[in-house]
Amino acid sequence: MGDPTTTDPTVIKLDSFEAFRDRTLQLAQLAQRQITIFTSDLEPELYDSSAFVEMALALIKRSRQTRIRIIATETRRLVETGHQLLKLFRYTDEQFQLKKISADPAVIMPTYFICDDHSLIRRQNPAFYQGVCYTDDRLRAKDQMEDFEQLWNIASDDPNLRQLTL
Repeated sequence: MGDPTTTDPTVIKLDSFEAFRDRTLQLAQLAQRQITIFTSDLEPELYDSSAFVEMALALIKRSRQTRIRIIATETRRLVETGHQLLKLFRYTDEQFQLKKISADPAVIMPTYFICDDHSLIRRQNPAFYQGVCYTDDRLRAKDQMEDFEQLWNIASDDPNLRQLTL
């Protein structure tokens, strides 16, 4: 018999914007240590909401050890529109980090959201709200986090975003 304190991984198909938004907010609320996001443009429809920013801010305020790391392929619109997540730049660099990575526009890269080290939301094509949420799936979250770490190491700080912190 397995450990009663652990749960089996669950796969939830997501096929609408509402499903992605609701599941993202749910995982953000459950986050204890970190949120990790790979996105094309910080998808304002998902991440530029008061509800999401409040949850992200609560995570950062919880402990000096908590953090949010984001890689985006496009940040111009983020700065131009004043994305609400930019408010988090006033916290330490270790707690809120946002980097930019160059991407070939012809190559479609999946977007994903990782909660701590156990849950993952993934969209194969950012143009469509169709994807999967894996909850309590440490192996899948770890694999995706390894991909994120590789991208993080080659991503760079965006000078436009750096100006916002001055």
